[in-house]
Amino acid sequence: MTTVQPNPNVPVENLAIGTIIEVDGTRIVAELEPRIDELSRIYGGDTYSIGQFGSIVKVHFGRRTIFAFVSRLRMKAEFEHERGMVSDAESDERVIEADLFGEGEWLATQEGWKLKFQRGVATYPLPQQAIYLTPKRELRFIHGRGDGPSVHLGEHVGAGGTKCFADLNELLGKHTAVLGSRGTGKCDF
Repeated sequence: MTTVQPNPNVPVENLAIGTIIEVDGTRIVAELEPRIDELSRIYGGDTYSIGQFGSIVKVHFGRRTIFAFVSRLRMKAEFEHERGMVSDAESDERVIEADLFGEGEWLATQEGWKLKFQRGVATYPLPQQAIYLTPKRELRFIHGRGDGPSVHLGEHVGAGGTKCFADLNELLGKHTAVLGSRGTGKCDF
């Protein structure tokens, strides 16, 4: 008897961290929830940093999930002042700025749920949508899983040490250049 796993695209309230207040091309700005007093959250036994530069947040948009790299965490009053607004923000209100970089959709397969991830964004979030921390399970689909011919590149610092892989067929099957000084072993691999 197989157990049906729940759809991983269902938002997890414990991972919600804020609400989008601005969408500017591929950049989003979200106000952190006021109840967040520590910049970390625990989910599934793992600790996730909130606002860590390079960490990945997500926005649920129907069946799609939109992913963004966190690029800045700052006080809301500073953000409003920079935009020429008179700020009425409380002294502890914060905003996260993030750059959209990809999107995906969870598909049910015989092996379980699989995130069909693609770089680039065709779906844009809207103001007042919630942003969420991205669980490590999803980060493995974004950074590669090491399935098939792949090379382990290292660990993503902003994603809690999630391993990163490059698919050799994708890497070498497209326009690739190996550059280096004469005699450095470019043809030795």
